Amino acid sequence: MPKIPQSPSTDSGRIWQRMPARFIPGTLALPEEFMAAACLAKRVLDIGCGIGSAVDELPPESFAAWVGVDINAAAIATAKRRSRPNTNFVVHDARKPLLDVGRFDLVLLKGILTCLPTHNEQLLVLRHATMHMAKRRSLVIVDFLQNWDSPIYRRRYEAGLQAGLEKGTFFANDSAASGPAYFAHHFQYPELIRLLTAAGLRLVCSRDVRVRTRSGNEILGFVLIAE
Repeated sequence: MPKIPQSPSTDSGRIWQRMPARFIPGTLALPEEFMAAACLAKRVLDIGCGIGSAVDELPPESFAAWVGVDINAAAIATAKRRSRPNTNFVVHDARKPLLDVGRFDLVLLKGILTCLPTHNEQLLVLRHATMHMAKRRSLVIVDFLQNWDSPIYRRRYEAGLQAGLEKGTFFANDSAASGPAYFAHHFQYPELIRLLTAAGLRLVCSRDVRVRTRSGNEILGFVLIAE
């Protein structure tokens, strides 16, 4: 069974604050649904933006003002150095309210919920995200589904359950290739619906996608749009 570190290293905020920027995951691509919406949006909020690489994927037709937030100061410093006009990057813990930024036409959560090992943390992020959505505007989530048919991930999920973690939460060991250890969570659709409902959001549509993890494994993920 993977060794579970003791407090305070089990705090996800502290883990990601200290994570070297080069190891912050960024393997999830922007989905076509987001690309289309970004071409119409005036303001976009990217929660858990890392080094700001999502901006590089925007189509040239998008002229939206972009605000990215991340708990990791080194990642935000990198994002600011490589930023393009009409972008702003801020150090912020998404589990807390973000003040004085106004409303956004489009909110992106790409690979951030997986970094939060508990439903309480995930719900906090979603509730604060909804505070910044303009009326009848969209929130796009891209993340990982539970892959119980994969022997690798079945072992990880089962070890997490035996260690008292929530179903789908597991400990990702450190390595020279993928960086320091951290907790991750993979989702099932029923729990996603419960989280959206608790945050006051409504599911518009969703689909499965093939995604690549930080360690290079290709597994099943999802794209979800809510309002």
